[in-house]
Amino acid sequence: MNIVLKNNNGYRWESINNVSFKGYFQFTDSVDVYRHEKAINEFSGITDIEGFVSLLKRIDGSYAVIINNGDTALCAVDRARSMPIYYSTNGFCISDSAEEIRKALNVSKNDVDKDAFFEMAASYYVRGNKTVYGCINQLDLGESALISKEKVLIKRYFDHINSINDIPVESIKKKLTDAAYNTFYKIKEVIGGRPVVLSMSGGYDSRFVGCMLKNVGVEDVSCYTYGKGDNFEVRQSKKNAEALGFRWKCVEMTDDLIKGQLDDVGMAYLRSYEGHDFTAYLQNLPAVRKLHEEGWFKKDSVFLTGACGDMPTGEYTDKRNESIVHTGKTVAENIYKEMFARYEMSDDYKDRWINNLCKRIEEIPIKVSDYQSWQSVFDCIYTGNPHVRWFMHMNSVPSFFGYEWLMPYWNKELLELWYSVPVRYKYNQGLYEDWLLNDICEKYGLNQKKSWITYSKNPVVEWLQYTAGGIINYTLLHCGIPFKRKQDFNNFAPLELELYKRIQSKNLIVYHRAGLMQLLDHFLIEQRYGTENYKKFVESVKPSKNS
Repeated sequence: MNIVLKNNNGYRWESINNVSFKGYFQFTDSVDVYRHEKAINEFSGITDIEGFVSLLKRIDGSYAVIINNGDTALCAVDRARSMPIYYSTNGFCISDSAEEIRKALNVSKNDVDKDAFFEMAASYYVRGNKTVYGCINQLDLGESALISKEKVLIKRYFDHINSINDIPVESIKKKLTDAAYNTFYKIKEVIGGRPVVLSMSGGYDSRFVGCMLKNVGVEDVSCYTYGKGDNFEVRQSKKNAEALGFRWKCVEMTDDLIKGQLDDVGMAYLRSYEGHDFTAYLQNLPAVRKLHEEGWFKKDSVFLTGACGDMPTGEYTDKRNESIVHTGKTVAENIYKEMFARYEMSDDYKDRWINNLCKRIEEIPIKVSDYQSWQSVFDCIYTGNPHVRWFMHMNSVPSFFGYEWLMPYWNKELLELWYSVPVRYKYNQGLYEDWLLNDICEKYGLNQKKSWITYSKNPVVEWLQYTAGGIINYTLLHCGIPFKRKQDFNNFAPLELELYKRIQSKNLIVYHRAGLMQLLDHFLIEQRYGTENYKKFVESVKPSKNS
C-alpha cells in the first residue's frame, strides 16, 4: 500500500503505528477535545468497517483519518469533507493529494476524464467521488471507506438530512438558542485560550459567530474585513466588532494589492491545490496575506468562519419550487440547472449527469413525495456541491499561512436541528433572520438587517446587460483597462486583467462572463491540463444567456 500524506499546512498529520490522523474531534456528548495521540488512540485497534463507522457516528469535528491494516485501509473524512482523502485501486494509492497519486501512477496531465473535466470547466468543481482523472477518486462528505486492491466499500455515516419536527416557532427558536450555546461551549474548548481571528462581513453568519463567541466568554478576537470604499459590508463589519469589543481592521483592496496576487507567493498558493476537483478560492487571499505579512494576526491564532450558514438556514429555499413535480429526478434537474447555469451542455451529457445524480438521490434515506421532502433532498445534495466543493476552500488561505481554523456551523447538533425545521419557516431565511437578530444580536445593538444585492428581472434589460457586458469586457481587456463594475466591492478588476494577460488561449474566452472566477478558472485549467482540453470543452458547449 502506498500512502502519501503531504499537506501539513495548518492542521498537521500525525502517525502512530498504523493510524494517521489530522484535525480534532469531540464526542457528541462531551466537550473534551481529541487531538494528536489522544485522537489516534481512539482509532487504534479498529480493523472492520462496522466498528469504524460506529465510532465516526459518535464524534464531531474537523478531521481526516487513515488506518493502514496491511492488505486493507480504513479511511474517513468529516461531515464537511474539510480535509480531503483521495485514492486509487490502481497501485493501491491513498493520499491527501490527487496530484501525488497521479504522479505515482504515471498518468499524463492531459489524460483527463472528459465528463468530469467538463463538469469542472463549467462549474469550477467536480461533484461526488470523482476527480478530473478517471482512475483517481475521493471520499465525499460524511463518508468512510474500506479500501483494498480489489474493491472499495463506501459507507456513509452522515447524510445532511433529518426528520422534520413541526413544532411552534417559539419552541424552534428556543432549541436553536440551546444548540448555539452547546456548539460554542464546545468550540471554546477547541480554541483552548488561543487568539481568534474572525472574518467579519456585513451579513448574518459571521455576526452570529461573533455574538456567540462573546456570549460564551471568548474575548481575544480580532475581526478583519476587506473591500473598497465605504460600502455597507465594511460599515456593518466595523459596527459589529466595536459593539462586541473586538479588535477590527479593514484591508483596503487597492489596485496594487489586488494585481500583485499573482507573484511568487500567490502562484505558490494556487499550485497548492492538488485535488484535481476544484480550481481555487482566491477571494480572501489578498486580505489574509497582507495581515499575515504585517504580523497583525496574533501568534497561534485560530480562524473562525461563518461558512456555510446560509445553506441550512434557507438561503436556497425557493417558494417557486412548490409548484413543480416533486420527484428525485426534478431534484437532480434543479441541481443540474444550478451547476451548469453558465453553459448549455449537450443533451447526452445532461442526461448522463442527471441519471448519475438520481442514483445518489436513491441512496438518501427519505422518499421524495411532497415539497418538504423534495427540499430536504435538494438541500442534502446541494450542501455537498458549491458549499463543500467551493466555499469550504476559504479555509485554504489561512491553512496556506499555517493557521488552524474552526467551522461552528458544521456542528452536528446545530446542523441536524436546522435540517429538522419545516421548509415554510425557511423562505428568505425568515426564521433565521428573526431568531438571529432578536434572540442573539439585539442585546449588542446588532439587529440591523443585511443589505441585499438585487438585479433587474426585465428580459430586455437582461439582454442589454448580457450583450453590452461582453462588448465592454472585450474592449477594456484588449486595451489593458480594468473593468470597474459597480458591484465589484472587492475591486478584483485589476486581478482579472492580470489573469487575462497570462491566458494563452484568449480566443476561447467567453467575454460576457469573463469575471474573476471565469478568468481564474480558464487560467488554472490551462496551466494544469493544457489548452487542448479546454478547447474541446469550449467547442462542445454554448454559453448560456442565463449566466
